[in-house]
Amino acid sequence: MRRLLFAAVVALVSMPPAATAQVYDRQQLAKVEAVHIVVHNQAEDGCLPSPDVLKVEAETLLRQSGVVVRDAVTAGAYLLEILPTAGSVANFPDSCFGNVQIKLTRGEMLADRTVGFVISAHDGRVGLAPKSTFQDRFRSAVNLMVTALVKEIHKAHSL
Repeated sequence: MRRLLFAAVVALVSMPPAATAQVYDRQQLAKVEAVHIVVHNQAEDGCLPSPDVLKVEAETLLRQSGVVVRDAVTAGAYLLEILPTAGSVANFPDSCFGNVQIKLTRGEMLADRTVGFVISAHDGRVGLAPKSTFQDRFRSAVNLMVTALVKEIHKAHSL
């Protein structure tokens, strides 16, 4: 039984980060011109020692793609939230297990005069990895998700 558990953990550790769910509203993505980025760090136990690395990764990818990155949410800017969650694993010392999600939202007045959010969201598994490399796994996952988001923004602009 221990060998089976060990083999399963080794398989999890060796798996790369992956985006597992994606939601797009193409009509709204066609309106994206500017984005403000916020990281809501929910990682514990030293699993993400420098959360700003995720913000820099997203900013770099967005700027390279031609999307304006703003320091504050201003008129017309969408909010890109990066939500990493992680913690240590009791049976595996010096390791972390986690997930990261990105959400692109913008408050918008709806027909019934309420305020709603237009959303593009990605939810990705970061998995189990040594604590020393876990931040890099978060960065890789954010890279994959923002790259996919940028592709969808460009696709929506070309329609």
